[in-house]
Parts: sequence; C-alpha cells; structure tokens
Amino acid sequence: MTDDAGLSARQAPRKRTGEMRVADFEVLVRVPGKPAAVRVYCADERDEAALYAAEVGGVVVPLPISPPTGYLAGPDGTLIPVETVAAE
Repeated sequence: MTDDAGLSARQAPRKRTGEMRVADFEVLVRVPGKPAAVRVYCADERDEAALYAAEVGGVVVPLPISPPTGYLAGPDGTLIPVETVAAE
C-alpha cells in the first residue's frame, strides 16, 4: 500500500446573486507558481481578494490587464501583434 502525498482541495463555486459577466470582475489574485490557484473578484469582494492573497502568498492584480509587450487589444478584446497593425 502506498500513501498519496499529493493533497488537493476543491473550492465550491461562489454563490453570487444575479448574472455575472467577465466585465464585472475587477481584481484577480495570481499565485506565483500555481496557475490553478488564480481567483477573480468583483468590486464588492476586494477585501476577500486581499485576504485570499495574504493566505496563499498571492498578488492582487487590478483588471483589466494591459496587453503584453508587442500586442494591442483589438475591438473585440483579442490580442493583435503590433507588426500586423503596422503593416496595415
């Protein structure tokens, strides 16, 4: 018999009232080295975001995030390489 050293935890989905859209999220908590631990929060959940970040060693990032270097945001939110825009 072997012991399973890989512990995992599952967080149940948050019970938010009303219909949520991506645009409703205002902050993201990013945990370096743990991409599965990312969480997003609405404006009224900023305190909860700060608490979670403190618990897991994460960083609170305001949304929306700027496009990475070398890209522009298209009208529909997709990323467009700068070379493509310059060539037009």
